[in-house]
Amino acid sequence: MVTVWGRILGEGGDGVWNATVVFRPSDPPGAYPEFALSEGDGDFVIEGLKPGAYTVVVTQRFYEVHTFAMQVTHDEYIEVALARDLDHPHVY
Repeated sequence: MVTVWGRILGEGGDGVWNATVVFRPSDPPGAYPEFALSEGDGDFVIEGLKPGAYTVVVTQRFYEVHTFAMQVTHDEYIEVALARDLDHPHVY
């Protein structure tokens, strides 16, 4: 099993808290995804991934959805930079 850990970054390189990080397996179709929430500094950890191809989706309510493909083969650190959702109000 493989562990992917990393940090979700916002504008200026600051960590983004409470971002949802989802690893959706490409094979077999319909397999259950694994997910984590980023901590206050943007750090997250997803353990127990099977090696293979994944679609990774990162969401946080003040940022645009970020989706990318990732081949998971070994324990790995990643950083994901999010872009501010300009249509979303900054303060409620």
